[in-house]
Amino acid sequence: MRELDVLPDSAFCVSGVHPLYRSAVLASQASPLNSSHIHSIGPYVAHMPYSALPGSSMAHHMSCPADIVDVTALFELPLTPFCIDGQHPLFTTEAAARNASQINDALPTVLGDYTFFMPSDSLASGVEARNMATSGQSCPEDVLDVTMRLRALWERPREHPYLSPSAIAAIVMCSVLVFGIFVAALSHRSQKTKRNRARVARTKMKQTATGKPPAYL
Repeated sequence: MRELDVLPDSAFCVSGVHPLYRSAVLASQASPLNSSHIHSIGPYVAHMPYSALPGSSMAHHMSCPADIVDVTALFELPLTPFCIDGQHPLFTTEAAARNASQINDALPTVLGDYTFFMPSDSLASGVEARNMATSGQSCPEDVLDVTMRLRALWERPREHPYLSPSAIAAIVMCSVLVFGIFVAALSHRSQKTKRNRARVARTKMKQTATGKPPAYL
């Protein structure tokens, strides 16, 4: 079982199961209990945060909701090499690309939000890296072509994606800071008002005792 290196740090959904993360560290950061558990999906694994409710984790549905990216197609990819829009041989993990390299080296190939890996000696032997959005090249017959099944991943709009744990932490910190400044400002204003009222009261009492009219009349 291997973790999919192609995935981003944000949460995702696979066959209705969500939110999932590519590593245990990311999943634990998204958990109120700071813990997670493993989901085995084909030859790969993903990680789900534990929720604060006893005996439960997160959501398991028949299909993925619209507000979180569905990467089911990525988990259906083989560990063997494949082709995307003429670019090959690609792998889902850096380790697999290194194993296929005679010099044990791999280079990342970014397509949308996802990073695939190619043995670096493939480039040296004449396999040209191409951009998914502009190439439109065909894949050779002897290499698995996954272009159509994956194209929807970077063409699908995501208006309300899940925030990454680091983004959530930053938002929380900023909110706490702003709230603290607001409370401090209110407290300072309240104290100033009390002091002004006390000073006016003392002035009136003093003027009443001496029989002098208030200075502001």
